[in-house]
Amino acid sequence: MPPKNKGEKIGPFRVRPKHTPNGSLHWQIDVPGHLSPTGKRFRPVFEGKSIALTEAKRMLKSIQLNGIVQRAPLPPANFSFREVAEKWFEEQETRVELGKKRPITLETNSYRLAALLTYFGDQDIAWINETETEGYQRHRLVHPVSAATINSETRLLKQIMGSAFKKQLITRPLDVEPLPERRKRTLLPTQEEVVAILNHLLENVRLLVHFLAETGCRSGEAFSLNWEGLDEENNIVSIWSDAEFEAKTDESNREVAISRAPMEAIVASKSSYLASLGAEEAPSQLVFRGRGGGRMWDFRKSLTTAIKRAGVNRNGVPLHLTAKSFRKAHATWLAETGIGEAIIQSRLGHAPGSSVTRKHYIEVQNKKARSAAVIDLAQHRDKLAS
Repeated sequence: MPPKNKGEKIGPFRVRPKHTPNGSLHWQIDVPGHLSPTGKRFRPVFEGKSIALTEAKRMLKSIQLNGIVQRAPLPPANFSFREVAEKWFEEQETRVELGKKRPITLETNSYRLAALLTYFGDQDIAWINETETEGYQRHRLVHPVSAATINSETRLLKQIMGSAFKKQLITRPLDVEPLPERRKRTLLPTQEEVVAILNHLLENVRLLVHFLAETGCRSGEAFSLNWEGLDEENNIVSIWSDAEFEAKTDESNREVAISRAPMEAIVASKSSYLASLGAEEAPSQLVFRGRGGGRMWDFRKSLTTAIKRAGVNRNGVPLHLTAKSFRKAHATWLAETGIGEAIIQSRLGHAPGSSVTRKHYIEVQNKKARSAAVIDLAQHRDKLAS
């Protein structure tokens, strides 16, 4: 084993100690000129020997994998990805305080950032390039993680590296090629099947599912809906940001018309709920309540059981539905009845003209609609034969 402070040679790179003027010991990698992007020798400096050795091995491995001697990465920026990412996050917190960014968006960023930090962590940002990003994509696919999730993480990586580029910490922005995302087959219930499912749900969940299917609202919007958001006389549901709830986008602030039946059922449930309270109990302002009158968070187990009991199947298997399935079903039902896309977007809270509605929410489920698109050349067989 070489002495602690003795240099080591890793392929064409030499790792050796460097004494600073204040007497502290650092370590540098001697990068030959023919491997330097400038054609001149350069010596990146690191705080510890193990860090320098790790980087030298990474540079050597990069050369070996490519099969030819390529230029080494750019000189280090001397800023780790962790340092840059933490500063970026602080800046985003300021944007949230100023109302320029939604808190829920920053919360989502934090989950994606955690995955990026696990992989890139203390790596120098100057050496996070397209090859390193592809390595990250491969690493995440092994776990396995969906392509959509990985793409959202690499978009965040690109954003953070773009911030570093604007601050001139790196010489060029990161170019990320996303992974192809395969479109999943969407199976949605018919209106008749939803009614069958409703008949097998307990009252609180039945009201919620009925509401989701008839309004196309997001589950979070329904979970946060309070009594002030209901116009009982005109059958209107108001979804607006307030102190307790923040709409996903500006377009998500909206009013949605609903049929009389679910409105009457909701009002009746309110009367029953208030009558059940003790003299000193404060009523919850939430329309859809979980146990103890608190916020409802999940109803998947109840829904799955109801689907099985209702016998709603596809190819002999119980249909898998989530809260979002009813949102997509609502959009599809409207489209099948000839409702224009602009009206559908206003009900869903999508931006006018957004391609998201058509691309991700409307599915051709109606058998008549599918049959209408079938081309049958056989009906012209007699003409062809003649």
